[in-house]
Amino acid sequence: MVGMLFSGRYLLLLMGIFSIYTGALYNEFFSRPMNLFGTAWYYPLGETVAVKIPNYTYGFGVDPVWKDTSNELSYYNSLKMKMSIVFGVCQMMMGLFLKFLNALHFKKYRDILFEFIPEVLFLSALFGYLVIVIFIKWFTDFVGTGRAAPSLITMLINLFLSPGTVDPEDQLYPGAGTVQLI
Repeated sequence: MVGMLFSGRYLLLLMGIFSIYTGALYNEFFSRPMNLFGTAWYYPLGETVAVKIPNYTYGFGVDPVWKDTSNELSYYNSLKMKMSIVFGVCQMMMGLFLKFLNALHFKKYRDILFEFIPEVLFLSALFGYLVIVIFIKWFTDFVGTGRAAPSLITMLINLFLSPGTVDPEDQLYPGAGTVQLI
């Protein structure tokens, strides 16, 4: 048992480092919120609605004021699911490129042609597109435009059921239908 742990010591070290990094992104330590940089919001005297401090953005991770909101659970679940998709796609892409380097090293050119290229194309076409759409949705101000944020799950399902057709109210960016066909 000790020998197995000793053999996997670097894996355990990396797992610990990445769990600390992910906890820092969620601004949590053992599921307890941390207030490292001060919040970007304040509650005026007698008010129950928070007001944003002008020209201030929280330094790193999630602002701790989200722990006091009524939609905390739905916000954190949505954020964690999207971040898991982004991290997972990046990890799979890195694994595929390591596979490519192994195939080059061992001169297995058929593996590059018939395994690596189709896998990268499939991963990029579906999940790479999903990651790009996640970032577009994160950087779009839907409150300022006066429309509701479209559902990414519905968008991904409709990508297969009716490719190229996007409802105008569900359109995340201009030309989404054309991009989905490509």
